[in-house]
Parts: sequence; structure tokens; C-alpha cells
Amino acid sequence: MSPKPGPGPDNRATIANMPTTISFLTSRDGYKCCFCDTNKSLTIDHIIPISMGGGNRKENLRFLCYNCNQCRRNKFIPKRDKQREGA
Repeated sequence: MSPKPGPGPDNRATIANMPTTISFLTSRDGYKCCFCDTNKSLTIDHIIPISMGGGNRKENLRFLCYNCNQCRRNKFIPKRDKQREGA
């Protein structure tokens, strides 16, 4: 009898690497919401939701404020390209 496949490293939620993840997100995106640029009530959001096959890799995470995260729900909305918008 073989063991059931469990979540791989990509989908395992770990608290131990959270400081590293927050440092990565801060250096990549700044410590602000990727949609509205606020730095209040930030949450860590999955760009591609887990339910749509996204994982917990830091490349699939971003900061969103609580309000933007609640509006987004379970939809795939990529990060806007601020450089292309001239922001």
C-alpha cells in the first residue's frame, strides 16, 4: 500500500518562512497594496488562487489591502503594470 500523495513544498503553508516572504514582497513590490498603493491593513494574497491551482510560492504572492482583497474574492486579477501606466 503506497502512501497518499500529500501537498508538495509548493502548497504547504509554513509560518517559518514568513519573514523571508515578507522581505521578498517588500523588496519586489514595496510595502503597499498592489492595486491601490495604500500601506494600511495589508494582507498577503495569492495572485493565482489556490482553488485555481496557484501555490504558496513567493512568486505567487503579493500584498493587497483588506478592502482590495475582499473585492477580488476568488478571481484571477494580475498585478497591474505601474511602469506601463506611467505611475
